[in-house]
Amino acid sequence: ALRQQSKPITGEDELAALARTITKDDQLSAVLGEMSYLLGPDAHVVIEKFVAPYLHRRYVAGARIGAEIQSMYFYTNSEQKSSVLTTPAIAILDERLTTSDQVIPLMEAAVAQGAKSLVIIAMDVSGAALGALVTNHQQPADKRKLAICAVKLKPVGQELRWAMTDLGLLTGATVLGPNQARSAARAQPGDLGQAQRFEFLNNSAVFVAQDSKRAELQDEISKLRKFIVDTPFDDEERPKLVKRLSTLTGGVGELKIGAHTKGERELREVQSERAFKVLSEAQRGGVAPGAGAALFHCIPTLMAAAAQQPDDDVAEGMRVLARSLGEPLRQIVVNSGYGAPAVMLNRVREGGPQMTYDALSQQVVDAATAGIIDATDVLAKVLHIAASGAMMALSTDAIVYHKKPKEEM
Repeated sequence: ALRQQSKPITGEDELAALARTITKDDQLSAVLGEMSYLLGPDAHVVIEKFVAPYLHRRYVAGARIGAEIQSMYFYTNSEQKSSVLTTPAIAILDERLTTSDQVIPLMEAAVAQGAKSLVIIAMDVSGAALGALVTNHQQPADKRKLAICAVKLKPVGQELRWAMTDLGLLTGATVLGPNQARSAARAQPGDLGQAQRFEFLNNSAVFVAQDSKRAELQDEISKLRKFIVDTPFDDEERPKLVKRLSTLTGGVGELKIGAHTKGERELREVQSERAFKVLSEAQRGGVAPGAGAALFHCIPTLMAAAAQQPDDDVAEGMRVLARSLGEPLRQIVVNSGYGAPAVMLNRVREGGPQMTYDALSQQVVDAATAGIIDATDVLAKVLHIAASGAMMALSTDAIVYHKKPKEEM
């Protein structure tokens, strides 16, 4: 019933309206909606904070490629399972790294470049090679020569060759390997490239190009676009070329936000991060009426199913859940100061599945027109988590309190 109410997102105005439910800031929401719309559901956005009121966005040349990190020890944030390195040296290897003799020259070349960090892209990193990299990376910051991250790209075959070529163009790195001019064991400082920023998150590696490489990268993008235009639609290579173009054109943006106090800056950063996640979910799974109305409109379907349920205990459980689905909307009506919540809920029900309650005007409105919407996938997750928590409380009669709980904003 929840999925049946879902409608696809149609433009940046709807995305901005959805962001507004999180940020409560019209200007910030408009920027978030624009960035999500232009960069797509797989958008990668770097957030920079400033010590004064500020709001700006920028779209930068870069690439986002599916990848696997070669060791959990390379995470710079183990909770988020992410790694971020600024201005790293980049080594691209068309070979497997298994011995320390293969990786030590790469580290020495990075140090000779004056780099403080190194990203290694290889077919695989294991054995003594991985041990040497991890040992170096785990040294105390004041003794460590290099912060390191090693990844294996997910594309295979021709797509992998393209990915390595594109990363070489983006970073200025020379592809090394047994079938190349030099192997990893003979690496020189000039073989390594550089990126403005590297980030591994959600099984993807993001490379942001330095300013000096962006003109070169734009030329390659223009050539690739022309080639795609001349390629027949039924050509089996066309989808791969389109995917390569989408990788090169970016999905990388910079959001610059600022405020007077540290607390305000951190709040805007957290809100922006949450909003981008929700907007990505909305682009994938659509949106449904907000303010708890989508869950409220599921009640008749659930009650009808309960009436057909032969097991009395299961049927009662379904009726309990049905009553629970009306509580978010009812509470919003109460919080708005409206004196007769039951009357307002009845009006929402009579209005149909596209209607919801506007707490500011205390009126029943069309959810899409009023911009009061929620991401359907997020609502589904909320429903699953709430039901799971209720079942755990009912079955175990206990709640686990963490010794040092992480504070939320």
